[in-house]
Amino acid sequence: MRRAVFVILPILLFAFATPALAKGHHVPGEFPTIQAAVDAAEEGDRVIIHKGPYAENVVIADKVDVQILGRKRPDIEPPAGAPAFTFINCRKVKVKGVNIVNAGTHAIVLRDCDDGRVKNVRIKGREGGSAGDGVRIEGGRTYRVRKCTIQDVAGSAVHATDGGSGPARRVEVWKNKIRRIGQHGVFIAGEAYHEVRKNEFEECGWAVALGPDTFESRASENRISDCTLGALDIAGTSNLCRKNRVRRVQGDGILVSGTDCWVRMNRLKKVEGDGIRVSGEANLIKGNKTNEVGGDGRVIEGVGHYVHREKGKKAEGRGIVLFASDSEIRGCEAGGSGSDGFVVDAAAAGNLIWNNSTSNSAGDGLVDGSPEGANEYKSNSFR
Repeated sequence: MRRAVFVILPILLFAFATPALAKGHHVPGEFPTIQAAVDAAEEGDRVIIHKGPYAENVVIADKVDVQILGRKRPDIEPPAGAPAFTFINCRKVKVKGVNIVNAGTHAIVLRDCDDGRVKNVRIKGREGGSAGDGVRIEGGRTYRVRKCTIQDVAGSAVHATDGGSGPARRVEVWKNKIRRIGQHGVFIAGEAYHEVRKNEFEECGWAVALGPDTFESRASENRISDCTLGALDIAGTSNLCRKNRVRRVQGDGILVSGTDCWVRMNRLKKVEGDGIRVSGEANLIKGNKTNEVGGDGRVIEGVGHYVHREKGKKAEGRGIVLFASDSEIRGCEAGGSGSDGFVVDAAAAGNLIWNNSTSNSAGDGLVDGSPEGANEYKSNSFR
């Protein structure tokens, strides 16, 4: 008898301590519209959308732990000028497995949320490009956009900016396929700890832009091709741009204008503008490779940079152009430049130029316009 009591007592305690089981609200089986199912959803519930199509603008406000799940990829075509889903002041919400087609403005809006997730969603704008963004994030924190396909959008595929609660924080954009985007594949204007990783970008304006207010954020291991304005625009403070692969870009390959940013081990080929253009202050540019650049291989402006072990081939312009001051240019190579190999501007001063080499330059190996003694040279080979 005692044994029975000991067995039953934990079961009763668990039963009283456990909240009501999560419900699945099925559309259209139980509810005629997605909005009706969302309105009825409580904490922990799921809204399960079966094959559509649905012409809805769904607003999810002040919900906690609600998931919107598609079964067999239902199509959602929002009314003109309205998003398919708008999340406002929600916590721990997810939308997964739906198709959003012919979106005339932003397809999904997440505004001032905490833990918002968009996964395995396909977004296709109207023919000629939607007027808004694919996923627009305004304020809040901890967002994840993963394994989505976003295409034919006139704005940005993922755009994170300020909301009523302040800047957007901790935005992760992973393993998405992004193509035919008018402005940016990913544009992040908010503050801290963002990560743009292992995405495929094709036919965007810019692939990735980290804005001037971002810090300690990453753009890494992305594959970028056929962008019309440029590949990577890195501003902000202490941001990292690493191991990206860039091909066939009409503008500049990598533009760095921040402070204390690291740009390492990127590979760029067939860039019509400059390969890597650096300004700002105290940035580390190391171990990148460029090949077949239409402009200059490297353009270095600003102050206090460390440019190490850069390798450039076949720049139609100059191999390396130095405007910066108080910087260290060490162990860099420029081969086959269509003009001069290494050019030092008259304003460049206080730089250490050590162990660099140029070869097969169509112009001069070194052109130094700075005053005598303004920069320190050691163990270079300019041909």
